[in-house]
Amino acid sequence: MTGPCIVLLAHLAAAAAPATDSEAAAPRHVVCFDFDWRFATGDPADAAEPRFDDREWRKLDLPHDFSVEGPVAKDNPTCTRGGFFPLGTGWYRKQFVLPDGFAQKRVLLRFDGVMYFADVYVNGHHLGREANPYLTRHWDITEYVDPAGPNTVAVRADVPQQMERWYTGAGIYRHVWLVAVEPVRVREFGTYTTTPTVEPDLATVEVRTDLVNQTGTARSCTLETVIVDPRGNRVAEAATVVELPAKADTTVAQELGVPQPRLWSIETPDLYRTVSRVLEGDRLRDRYESSFGIRTIRFDAEEGFSLNGRQVFLRGVCLHQDIGGFGAAGPDRAIERRLEILKSMGVNAIRTSHNPYSIEFLELCDRMGFVVIDECFDKWHGFRPDGTGWRESLQRFLARDRNHPSVVLWSVGNEVAQQLRPEGVPILKAMVEEVRRHDPTRPVMCALRPNWHDGGRGRISDMAHHMDVVSLNYQSQRFEQLRREHPEWVLLGAETTPYYAMRRDWQQHRAPPDRSVAENPWLEAQRHAVGQFLWTGCEYLGESSGWPDIGWWNAPIDLCGRRKPHSYFIESLYSDRPVVQLAVRDAEAPAPGRYEWSFPPVFSHWNWEGRGETLEVWTFTNAHSVELALNGESLGTKLLADFPDRIIKWDVPNRPGVLGAVARDKGGKDRAVHQVKTAGEPARIAMEVDRPTRAADGQDLAHVEVWITDEVGTVLPDAERLVRFEIEGPGRIATVVSANLRSHESFRGRRRTTYRSHALAVVRAGREGGAIRLTATADGLKSATVDIRCREGL
Repeated sequence: MTGPCIVLLAHLAAAAAPATDSEAAAPRHVVCFDFDWRFATGDPADAAEPRFDDREWRKLDLPHDFSVEGPVAKDNPTCTRGGFFPLGTGWYRKQFVLPDGFAQKRVLLRFDGVMYFADVYVNGHHLGREANPYLTRHWDITEYVDPAGPNTVAVRADVPQQMERWYTGAGIYRHVWLVAVEPVRVREFGTYTTTPTVEPDLATVEVRTDLVNQTGTARSCTLETVIVDPRGNRVAEAATVVELPAKADTTVAQELGVPQPRLWSIETPDLYRTVSRVLEGDRLRDRYESSFGIRTIRFDAEEGFSLNGRQVFLRGVCLHQDIGGFGAAGPDRAIERRLEILKSMGVNAIRTSHNPYSIEFLELCDRMGFVVIDECFDKWHGFRPDGTGWRESLQRFLARDRNHPSVVLWSVGNEVAQQLRPEGVPILKAMVEEVRRHDPTRPVMCALRPNWHDGGRGRISDMAHHMDVVSLNYQSQRFEQLRREHPEWVLLGAETTPYYAMRRDWQQHRAPPDRSVAENPWLEAQRHAVGQFLWTGCEYLGESSGWPDIGWWNAPIDLCGRRKPHSYFIESLYSDRPVVQLAVRDAEAPAPGRYEWSFPPVFSHWNWEGRGETLEVWTFTNAHSVELALNGESLGTKLLADFPDRIIKWDVPNRPGVLGAVARDKGGKDRAVHQVKTAGEPARIAMEVDRPTRAADGQDLAHVEVWITDEVGTVLPDAERLVRFEIEGPGRIATVVSANLRSHESFRGRRRTTYRSHALAVVRAGREGGAIRLTATADGLKSATVDIRCREGL
């Protein structure tokens, strides 16, 4: 970049007024480009040409994943890694006229993600190929669009083979935007905001802004930067005169002071905004906004992770990006709902495994108060120490994500094959240097996994000495020893399991030999590391155990977003809120999926006719004690402290009725209750919608949970019924899902067989207001309806 000629004008005491420009004066226009595409699978000739006849193609809105639409087949090339879903090539086409305000401007077409290889055409001109499906790409289409229109954009999305170790999806699976800008402007993702000093009375904020001059002459401009607080008030302002060379980029550094800063934290995720205004004389050339948070982070071997000077244990989960029946094309509301469920479980941290996530995901984490390990790569296939194969992607990743206060740690790899090879350390050192060049404010890690086949006692790579946080997968049982051997290491459980990880007795479907005193090695991370990240937080497609499984079973949240019983064990460790949950250990039930990652099969119901005189009941709690009662008769009280693995266990008579648990604190005060009740015969469908009012924006969602119950509303444990759905009003059924990962029913359509008496129907709002009614019917059961209201302007 060319160095600027700058003159600092002032730091201004700002008035308590919003920083706004009128819509007419705003020189930058960003328009959602998700609607009204045409799509077809295959690879038709001339599909990039404007004259191509696509009238028979399917009409759809983005984001879209054509792989998840199936059909699933045993001989599909994705195999176990991709969940036996189809791959191939798909074409997307859209005709458009430039919107108002785009005349005489540079026009950019922004794709936030296309899986896997994307060839983009505008009016038949090939703009190029994007080979990274996880990062945003801006294409400048100014020279190829007709201002009078119509124009045609065509995208060829090609997934020629299974590209990752997990389900990837296929197609334009993230948002698309049409952007109008001036040739003199702020570069896309062109502000970098840091807080070098944070004190109660004043925070120093440094803003580095990349300016672009695409014209053939030098320009003299003024960069005005305003900081807006969480309430919308201007709290700091600076202005700099900048000489912009012709056809060059320039970086401007400004320092501002924010009085009485409101700190971003997990509990109070307050966000500030920078508003960057580029003026040439009196003419406003650009207005660019970016959010950030004022906070401090620190990783220390003795004190752990500190946020704003307060020690915080990272109670984390790993996630793959696909979401149930949407596949990789998770809508914003589906992502938000997933985060809400994780928050209810006590989760405060997420590791993006193992690729860059969407911008909207990080924005939600910013707003909802999650901290994030932001991961750029999985394996290092083709990577070299000179930057071959990784440098350009890493730079784009950092520029896109470095303003998010939720991001506290960069990850540059996972279980890389080079761990014990000579090139491993040089590659890591080069990556760490590159990260620090672009963002020296956060530490860097690479998740290591020592030899799996010798009980996890394999040699740890020398790469551990060249990262800021030593991140290990499935090594919790070694943390105490590693703390003694390397007291200078900051240890992190980058992947952990929720129970007796990798123990052969559990792989043989047995509990540990002495379950009353056995120490759960997962608890080791609580004592010796700065945090742990459960593999995995939610069930996902791909990485199956083999046909007919299409996904990964071993998670506390199922494919529908429903919490499994053992999620409350995790909540009892992760959350400060009082919790108690009853579950019956079913010794006869095989664990689905991969046993070494499994939690023992436990079920929160009380229908066990014919299963012996007594049942083994597990109680998950963080309370001092729990009392059980069966049909109103006390079965006694047990103390949590008497169970080192943090699971209270009981032998309970197998009698139908109501089993209840009351959790109490040390003083004997009731803190939480839970009960399970014997259900009768299947009689009716029950439905519940997460939010009854939706925005009529064409993208908002209503998640409708469907249950099979008896006549009085008690949910049955395992009823399987084919449920049919009908919808009326301005919306459509986006997906129908059950958590049965051995079911090959389509995620599209209007019917689904319940699994353990449950299914999920997701309704997408239209672009007009009005009432939506969803009706569910099944043979032999009373039907159910829910009403959803769509409102414009929400």
